[in-house]
Amino acid sequence: MKKKSNNALTMKKHLKHVLLMAIAVFALSCSNENNNATLTEDIAAFQYFESKASFESTMKSIVENNTEQLNDKDYNVISEVLNKDNIVGIGEYLIKIDSESESVYTINKSYANAYNDLAVINLKNENITQLSVYDDVLNILDGSSTAQRASCGSPASYDYDSDSTSGNNRTLSLSATYKASGIYFSLTYRCIPDNSDYGYSRLDEWDTTYTTTSCVSYSSYGENDYGDGEHEGSFTGGVYFGYTPLSSFHCFIVCSSSAGTVDVTIES
Repeated sequence: MKKKSNNALTMKKHLKHVLLMAIAVFALSCSNENNNATLTEDIAAFQYFESKASFESTMKSIVENNTEQLNDKDYNVISEVLNKDNIVGIGEYLIKIDSESESVYTINKSYANAYNDLAVINLKNENITQLSVYDDVLNILDGSSTAQRASCGSPASYDYDSDSTSGNNRTLSLSATYKASGIYFSLTYRCIPDNSDYGYSRLDEWDTTYTTTSCVSYSSYGENDYGDGEHEGSFTGGVYFGYTPLSSFHCFIVCSSSAGTVDVTIES
């Protein structure tokens, strides 16, 4: 009698596990924009965006609220939507960003029960696709682009430059960065006086241009953007934010303060 009871208990636990998996996969397929989805107790919750448009809209809000960190070379704004396994869901795919290897791994959400394979990058699972952080990942996934060929050239690589100067008991630092994560890209610069309560920084000269792999171009150049030349505290320039990579860019910035003058140049 006891053996029969144990068998019944085991079967009940098995059925409960199967039911939880079925509910989780159904919930993922029906999830609304920006809802978190948890597959099982063994799988970390991740953010899910129903479309590229909803993903980009959220990223725009995140950028607006993180201006102080954007040009820190150790900060990547995409981290704001990744879970502890560096995974996010967009459209039909779960996407893992591995910055260390500069790779992006994707799997169709219909294989959501293979989440753990994606999390640990088990490439024995043939449903996982590997791309580069420099690829146009979202457009590759929806078929509007390929990893081998882009409309306006191959994706550009990461670049960073910085400069600083000291004088009059002040220090001025300037940096510019192009960052790529496969699903989001940014080109920014930041001028930072060491003490914004008593100093100022001035944008003396700028020359910025870029072209995306989808052939969208932009350019801006000039001198003394602030009229009288003074702007209290630090400032960050967001030249480009978007989910399409840049195929080329040039970013030349000169700024100054009572500490002196600094300049940086990054380009593909």
